[in-house]
Amino acid sequence: MIKLIAMDMDGTLLNDDHATVSQRNVDALRRAAEQGIEVVISSGRPWSLLQDIADRVGVVRYMVTSNGASVLDQKTGEWLLQIGMPKEQVLKFVEILTRYHAGFEIFCEGQDYIEQRHMETVVREALSPEYVDTFKRRVVVVDDLRPIIEEKLVEKIYVFYVEPGTREKIEEELRAAGPYESACAYSFNMEITAPGVDKGEALKVLCEKLGIDASEVMAFGDADNDLGMLSWAGWSFAMGNGTDKAKAAAKYVTGRNSDSGVAQGVEQYALGQQ
Repeated sequence: MIKLIAMDMDGTLLNDDHATVSQRNVDALRRAAEQGIEVVISSGRPWSLLQDIADRVGVVRYMVTSNGASVLDQKTGEWLLQIGMPKEQVLKFVEILTRYHAGFEIFCEGQDYIEQRHMETVVREALSPEYVDTFKRRVVVVDDLRPIIEEKLVEKIYVFYVEPGTREKIEEELRAAGPYESACAYSFNMEITAPGVDKGEALKVLCEKLGIDASEVMAFGDADNDLGMLSWAGWSFAMGNGTDKAKAAAKYVTGRNSDSGVAQGVEQYALGQQ
């Protein structure tokens, strides 16, 4: 019996504009919630960039965010899990990324922060105009990230742009500066978190608190940062548009994100529709 559905966002629940959710997906998830199934967002994004999506779905209480660095109970505002990176290490990483002219943001305690000097680049490199609209409304723009790093828990550094030919050099210097977890949803980005951070591990923490076994969990994902979650869940679905690694980790393959592949899986296996 399925008791919890966990879904990645980009390339999974969201349409190709990386901002909207199909009506079929919304309807399927709401019907699942009516049957007592928990509907959980599991994303590389911070909470601030997930609020609009949660509001659209309307039945999301728990969120796994920043690739599993944190788990939030939206109803109570309680963080059920928070794994941050050491401040000195983050400052070293920021110095390296800045020296190589990389574009990056930091996710701290559910909020996305970016320096003003990176705004032009992030808009240029953004996934879609619709995503840019969400980003501009939700991001906090500052002149200098260092005071934020000193004050808050840094869950993730999201690198959205590196100059051609610099990626290997950047990764070499980052490794020399300290241990970290690297998970990528796209070939052009870098997602840096503390060692051991993983969506699957965070989902385990949430399910233990809720008394739910892996065999009772349905999970959907499309990218390499979903592998832990897809391997762990008893009912795991790679999207039709997913990577080869995602399809290998999952037990089933559903439709593409643009064809409401989440709804297809939920309708057939959680709601018993054919």
